[in-house]
Amino acid sequence: MTFEEQEIWAVICEHGYFWRGRWDTAGGQDEWRWDCVEDSVIRLRVAESWNTICEVTIGDADRSALPGAEPPTRDAPRLKAYITLNDEVEDDIPF
Repeated sequence: MTFEEQEIWAVICEHGYFWRGRWDTAGGQDEWRWDCVEDSVIRLRVAESWNTICEVTIGDADRSALPGAEPPTRDAPRLKAYITLNDEVEDDIPF
């Protein structure tokens, strides 16, 4: 990755909004966690926020311009991705 791509990736990694997560119940407390691994990125959210991500990366926008990453509640519906054979799926992150 180029330096610019690394900066973009860092912005994406710092915002839980772009990641699938899980409930961690270690220590008796429920805590929402996400991992910055390529398989758990929610590509649609990255694509929808791409311009803002780039603006934040180059300093034209504050990080608060990105969508929030409020942890879900236990009873919130789970995010499901449905892909049909007719859908075009892009494998690469758009940078």
